[in-house]
Amino acid sequence: MCVSTLELPRATPMNRLILLRRQSPDWAALSSDFRRGLPIDPRRYVPDHAVPGFPQDLAALIGAWNERFDTDFFTFRALLVRLSAADLAAVSEASRYGYDQLPEIAALARTGPFYLYPHDDDDFFAPYAAQVVRTAAHECDALVTPLFRIGKRSCTFVPTGCAAERVLGEPRAQDFRFQTNNYALHSRHLTDPEKIRAVKDHIEA
Repeated sequence: MCVSTLELPRATPMNRLILLRRQSPDWAALSSDFRRGLPIDPRRYVPDHAVPGFPQDLAALIGAWNERFDTDFFTFRALLVRLSAADLAAVSEASRYGYDQLPEIAALARTGPFYLYPHDDDDFFAPYAAQVVRTAAHECDALVTPLFRIGKRSCTFVPTGCAAERVLGEPRAQDFRFQTNNYALHSRHLTDPEKIRAVKDHIEA
């Protein structure tokens, strides 16, 4: 699978929140090639190994999308990436890293404490996320926060026994504690790049 690269600002030990974008296809290049009428090899966007819960007929599903909608799937995903990147840039006191920078994160983990939020290229964060991290107890191994899901039936997943400051749509029990971008890991567990590599796909992680 081809992975896109973004110009991301380097983190410094002063930032207690680090956002790590997981591996991702280069949707912009796929969009450009598709719109030019070039053939698209599915290996450019399908994982190179079996991922639990990942659709096996992804190429057919994308083909059905492209036949049904005016905006092709690759262009739609490229736009989502741009929206997500703009959202992440608005998160104050946060440093952003790409999946190709794991050794740098591991090295940083040996210099001081921080929390790492892994996320996908279409995820969004509240602009005050760093404040949540800063006021949390910095001894815990992981932070788990409510998760919004926007769709036909928008909802907010809230951990059992917790209260969400804001609820979008209907509240729902958080059936999986660790979901796409609702958890952060303490840096003391991130000194080995191979351990960080385990979060490259949110289903496997």
